[in-house]
Amino acid sequence: MMDISEQQLDPEAVLRLLARRRSVREFQTKTVDRTIIDAIINDAREAPTSCNHQMTHVVAVSDVQTKEALVAIAGANKHIVQAPVVLVLCFQKGWNHNKFAVVQSAAIMGYHMCLSAHLRGLATVWNAGIGNQQKVGELLHIPNQFEIIGIICIGYEKEGTAKKKAARRPLAGIRSWDTFHRPAASIYPLKKAASYPYDAIRIDNNTFSIFSPDVWGWDRIADLRSVAVYSKSPIKGVYLSRRFEKEMDAEVAELMSQHTSGKLLEVMPYGGSYTTKILQALQEDSELHIAELSQNNIDFVEERVQQDGLHTERIQTAVFERGILPYADNFFDTVFLPQVYESIPRRHDFLKEIHRVLKPGGRVVCTIRNMFSWFGVYYLKRERRGQVKNFGPYIPRMPFFSKRAIAHIFHIESDFGFTLLPNLVGKKETGLAKQCSRLYCIVAKKIL
Repeated sequence: MMDISEQQLDPEAVLRLLARRRSVREFQTKTVDRTIIDAIINDAREAPTSCNHQMTHVVAVSDVQTKEALVAIAGANKHIVQAPVVLVLCFQKGWNHNKFAVVQSAAIMGYHMCLSAHLRGLATVWNAGIGNQQKVGELLHIPNQFEIIGIICIGYEKEGTAKKKAARRPLAGIRSWDTFHRPAASIYPLKKAASYPYDAIRIDNNTFSIFSPDVWGWDRIADLRSVAVYSKSPIKGVYLSRRFEKEMDAEVAELMSQHTSGKLLEVMPYGGSYTTKILQALQEDSELHIAELSQNNIDFVEERVQQDGLHTERIQTAVFERGILPYADNFFDTVFLPQVYESIPRRHDFLKEIHRVLKPGGRVVCTIRNMFSWFGVYYLKRERRGQVKNFGPYIPRMPFFSKRAIAHIFHIESDFGFTLLPNLVGKKETGLAKQCSRLYCIVAKKIL
C-alpha cells in the first residue's frame, strides 16, 4: 500500500483540498474539452467496484437540445442545461443486487468523478431527481437492462456564486464505537412495524411516514430542516414555487398592508423565499427579524438574500429552541407565520409565545394550508402517502379549528383565503369561499 508521505505530499493538506469540494448549480458558458471529461471518467475507473464486475456505464452529454430534453423530463434542475457537460450514470442489472452492491459501485464511481473534476478546477453537482428513467433511457438509447441512477453536471463555476459549503453533521452525530448510538434528534419517527423493507419505501410511497409535528417534536424538526435546506444551493430565486409564487406575493402584500412600521418577525423562513419578498417591500423605518431552529438555515437565508441582490444588514437573526423565542416581552409590532402554524408542535403553547413577544396592539398574520380545500384532497391522496418533505412534517388544518385556537389568545380582526381553485392562484377570497381556499389566512391582534 502506498504511503502518501513517500510522494512528498502532506496527507492532511490533500484531504483538506478534497473536503473543499461542494455542489455548484450555476456554471459559466465556457466549454470543457472532451479530453478533460475523458480524463475524469478514466480516473473513476480506479474506484472500488463489487466483485470487480465494473457494471457502471457513463453517457457524457454536451448537446444542448439533449440537455434541454433531460430538464424537461426531470421537470426541474435547469442547471443541467447550463452545465457544459452532464454525465448520466447507469449500471447493468442482473448482478450483485444483494445489499445493492452494484448501486454502491456506481455511486463510488460518481463521487470519484466529482473529486477528479474538483482537483482539475471544475465544479460539479450530483442530481438524483432526474424524472422518468424510461424516458431518459429512450432519449439516450440506453438499453432497459441498465438502471439510470443520476446525472452529474460538470463545468466552470459561475463568478459570484455562493461559496459556503453545505453544512455537515458533527463527527459525534454520525459515528459510534462498538455499538450503535446516534443523537435522538437525528432519528426520525416512523410508524411502528416489525421491519422496514428498503424496497417498500419510496419518496412518493412511504406507508411508514409520520406527518404529525407533535410526534416529531421540535428537536427532530430542527434537525431535518437544518440539513435538508442545503438540498439546493442558496442562489437567486431558489425555493420559489413556480406554481404558487403568485400566492406568496399575495401573502406578502397582505402582510405589508398590516405592517406599516416598527419591528417585524418572520418565523421559520427555511430557505428565505418569503424573506426576499418581504425585504423588497419593507419600509425604510422597519426592522426585519427572522427566527429559525438552526444556524444552518439562517446562514442559507443570508447567502440567498445576497444572491438576490439584497442587503443582509436589514435582517436581524436569532435561533430559537423548542418553541421558546429569544426575545423580550412586548418586542414586535408584527409577527408573520407563513404556512408555519400547521408545521409546529404544541401550537397552543407557541401561540402564547407569539403573544408574549408582540406589543400590545401588535398583529400576527397567519397563513395556513387548508385541509377543507382542493389542496387538502391532494395532500391526503398524494403528499401524505409519500415521505415527509425537507422543510418538515405538517398536516393542513381545518379553518374552524384554526380560527377557534387563535381566538383563544388573540382578537381576530379578519380572515380570508387565497387560491380557491388551482387556476386561481393568489386570488383573495372572502365569505364562504375563504373556508374552501388552499390557504386560510388570519390577521389577529394582541389585546391586554
